[in-house]
Amino acid sequence: MISKRIYPAFVMILSVMLLLISNVTVFAISGSEIDMDETGSISITIKYENNPVAGGSLTLYNVASISLDDGNLSYVLTSDFLDFETDFSDISSDTFAKDLKNYADANKLEGKTEEVDEDGKVSFEGLNLGLYLMVQKDAADGYYEMNPFVVSVPDESMGKVVYNVDASPKTEIIRKPVEPPETETTTVVPTTTAYNVNAPAGAPTPAVPTATAAPAVIPQTGLLIWPVLLLAMVGLLLMAIGWRLKMTAKVDMRASNEA
Repeated sequence: MISKRIYPAFVMILSVMLLLISNVTVFAISGSEIDMDETGSISITIKYENNPVAGGSLTLYNVASISLDDGNLSYVLTSDFLDFETDFSDISSDTFAKDLKNYADANKLEGKTEEVDEDGKVSFEGLNLGLYLMVQKDAADGYYEMNPFVVSVPDESMGKVVYNVDASPKTEIIRKPVEPPETETTTVVPTTTAYNVNAPAGAPTPAVPTATAAPAVIPQTGLLIWPVLLLAMVGLLLMAIGWRLKMTAKVDMRASNEA
């Protein structure tokens, strides 16, 4: 690996910085207590309002290794970041991490990418000691990409060297605003719309209103009785008169013959 050592004038400054800058790397103990042959890891749990956020991925870049010289610590840029111009004077700022990300994107560097599991966790194992850049290029659905940040391996916690670093406190995600669902507009065709014979080809045919049938009139099937009775009585009366006239005529004829 090709490396570029920081100028000797900055070695002492960097050693002091390693004791003072807490959000990137903290070595409140002597550098002689660090095992330079050890490897470490970086684990992260992504949460939003204390709830894990699954999905997306994180990419890790090895920016620099750690050099130990007579108990003094210094950074040595890796070959990927060899041309990155910095004096490490403000590695705790957001600008430093964003400049590193821009450099990685411009040079199309390939980092190590891991997917975020269903518990919102991601872990990078077997890391050499050094300074790392964490970038999120693929955010979980419904969230913005988190800002890039740097992590040191090892880190320090309560005066002890920590090789397996939990970088969860460095993560901060923002949820995207929830957009209201799109509603479909339904066009209601009036029932009085007539079919337009001059409509252009391909135009939708309006719905033809269905004629409403008039209520059916049920014909009266029963016969009136009183006219029948009247006709029957008239007939009987005429028959009686005719019979009476016939009998009278017979009596008169009989009387005439006897005389």
